[in-house]
Amino acid sequence: MTPDHPVLAAFDGHAFSALRLAQQFSRLLEQPLHVATAYREEPLAVTSGPEAGWASDQRRGVAERRMERAIEWGPDGPAGEHSVIAAERIADGLLDLAAELGASVMVLGPDQRGEVTREVLRRATCPVAVGPAEALLVAERPRVVGVAFDGSSAGRLALLAAGRLADRACARFEAVVVADDDGTAYDMAHSAELTAESEVLTPHVVRRQGDPAAELRRACEGLDVLVCGAHGRWPFLERDIGNVVSRLIDDPVCPMLVIPEHAHPDRTAALGLAGAGDTHAED
Repeated sequence: MTPDHPVLAAFDGHAFSALRLAQQFSRLLEQPLHVATAYREEPLAVTSGPEAGWASDQRRGVAERRMERAIEWGPDGPAGEHSVIAAERIADGLLDLAAELGASVMVLGPDQRGEVTREVLRRATCPVAVGPAEALLVAERPRVVGVAFDGSSAGRLALLAAGRLADRACARFEAVVVADDDGTAYDMAHSAELTAESEVLTPHVVRRQGDPAAELRRACEGLDVLVCGAHGRWPFLERDIGNVVSRLIDDPVCPMLVIPEHAHPDRTAALGLAGAGDTHAED
C-alpha cells in the first residue's frame, strides 16, 4: 500500500488563501490534508522566571484560537488532521512537521508579515505553494497552469511538476519564457518542448521580453497557478531566479508552486517530486 504524503497547510491566522489552496492540492493530488499553526516558544535559558509559563500559555492560547478559526473557516472547514506546534523558530517547527509527515506539498500564505515563507523556501525539500493575499484569487479548480521555464535543472523539475498538475486538473498548460531577444526566447521555447516530450502534456509556449519578475507578474494575470524553480539564473539575463521568486511571493497575483533548491525527482509521486524528508528520491 502506498503511504500517504499529506498536503501541509500552515495557517498564520490571516491568509485563508493558504487553506483554500491546500484544499485544492489535496483534491488534485488525492492526498490527505493536514492543517498546522505554530507559535514561538522561547528557549529554556530565556524563559526562566515567574512570567515564563504565563507568556508561553498566552502564545499557545492565541495559536489554539487561530486553529479554531481555521477549522470553522468555509462552508465545511478544512477536513483533515490538525496540529498546534511550538518551536523556537516558526519555520523550524513547520519544516520538522513536514518531514515527519512526509508532506508532498507545503502551503503557506504570502510573505507580507515576516520571513517564514522565505525561510521555508530556502530549506524545504518538497514543493512549497504560496497563496495570494485574497482567498478568492484561488480558483475552485485551476483552468490554466503556467510554468516559468528557464532551461535550468530547477526549471525542468518545475516543468515536470506543472505538467502533472495541469494533467490532473484537466487544465491548459503554458510555459512562460522570458528573454532579452527573440533568438534566446526561441531556444528556450524549443528546450521547453523537448523537455516535455516524455511527459503527458506538451505546454503552449508563451515568449516574453523584459524584466523577469515584471513579465511573470503580468503572465500571472491569466493563470490560475504559476510553477517555478527557486534557484538558478535566467539565461543571458544574469538575474538570479531566487530574487525573482522573492519579489513574487511577497504579494502573489495568483497561487504559486515553488520547487525549492533541495527538491529531488520521484516519478512515482503525483507531481514527480519527492516528499519532505523522503530519502528514496531518484538521484
